[in-house]
Amino acid sequence: ASGLLAVAVLLAMLLVVDEALAVPVDAGIGDRTVLVTTADEVEDHQQLLIGDLTVDLKHVPAQSGSTQDVEVSVGIGEMTVIVPRDATVTAEAHVHGGDLDWPGPSASSHESGVDVDRTFRLPGEPGAPRLHLDLSMGLGDVEVVRG
Repeated sequence: ASGLLAVAVLLAMLLVVDEALAVPVDAGIGDRTVLVTTADEVEDHQQLLIGDLTVDLKHVPAQSGSTQDVEVSVGIGEMTVIVPRDATVTAEAHVHGGDLDWPGPSASSHESGVDVDRTFRLPGEPGAPRLHLDLSMGLGDVEVVRG
C-alpha cells in the first residue's frame, strides 16, 4: 500500500506541474548545473521537471549590439541564474507558487506568493553582455545573482 501511495504522490505532482508550467516530462529530474560559454549555448532553452537547476552565464561573451535571450524553466524545485557582474540584464519572471529574488535593495528585490509576475532590470557596463531572461517556475524558488 505504501508503494501505491508513493506512485499516487508522484502522479499528483506531475499533474500539478503540468497545470502550473509547460515543462515536458522528459526534461529530467535531479540537480543540474549548466555552464554557458558560447552564444549558441545561450539560445538553448534550459528545462528541468523536478529538482535544482543552476544556469551559469558568467562567461557568456558579449554580442556586438545585440541582446541575447535566455529561457529557463523548472516545474518543481529551485532555479538559480548567475549573470555576469557587468552585464545589462532585463528579466521577465513568472512563479506560479514560491519565491523570486534578484540583486538590489532587499525590500524591493524579493517577492513571494502565488502567480508572481515580475519584470526587472539590472544595469550594466558599456560593452558588456546584454541578456534578456525569460524565467518560469511552477512551484519553488527562483534566484538571479551576479557572478
